[in-house]
Amino acid sequence: MLKHGVRRESAAMRLKDKNVRYLLVTTARLNGKARGLRVRRSGSWPKPEDMSASIRKALPTDSAGRVAIIANEDVERLATDIKTLLIESFLVPNAKLDKCQQALREQARVRIGDAGGGLWTRRQLEQIINRHDGYIASSPELDHYVYPTNWGELR
Repeated sequence: MLKHGVRRESAAMRLKDKNVRYLLVTTARLNGKARGLRVRRSGSWPKPEDMSASIRKALPTDSAGRVAIIANEDVERLATDIKTLLIESFLVPNAKLDKCQQALREQARVRIGDAGGGLWTRRQLEQIINRHDGYIASSPELDHYVYPTNWGELR
């Protein structure tokens, strides 16, 4: 599946760029050697050594650690995961959450129709989140963030 690409470039081809990561979200269960790629949440990545040799051989060098799969993802779980990401990671205010989710859903639908070659860039995603007063912080910014002493109460 990672090598499949007819209308758009395959994941294997995209992974030649060392800055690219590939996350597959599926309703299917993982069997056999693919289990090593399993993660529970986006933003989590398996250890390079968790990728089986046969999968590693089918992908560009140094792809291990940049491929992950969220499996058994049903509609309810996906909705909860998206809501959690938007609120906790992207700081979208509750008052704008529904409209942000609608905008993201519409853009996903457009890409399924092959707009933009079926690809969704980080910049495009950021624009939607920013329009709804959310914010995507970079890792270095988060590393230096100092939480208020009453953070637990605020949450």
